[in-house]
Amino acid sequence: HDQLKALPPDLQRLGVMRATRDNGKRCQRVEATSYQEEYRNLALWVALCNDGRHWALFIAPNGDTQVRDCADARELDLPQCRPIAAAEAPPAKAN
Repeated sequence: HDQLKALPPDLQRLGVMRATRDNGKRCQRVEATSYQEEYRNLALWVALCNDGRHWALFIAPNGDTQVRDCADARELDLPQCRPIAAAEAPPAKAN
């Protein structure tokens, strides 16, 4: 979590996207991500994918991750994700 937090926003989005995919979830591109809170000794980050879906990324102190669809948070008795607007993401760099 500390390493992710220290990265610039574009690398945070890349790291969150990789963790999301490593957990078997679909996300072609992370538009924005934000650290939300600590939950049961896990760091909770929220990611907005380009398909409009929000994912909750839980990071354990040892670096293990779990990803859950924010839409399922209530049913799973997890913290509600605070939505992120794509406008919060910095503009893409022109090639």
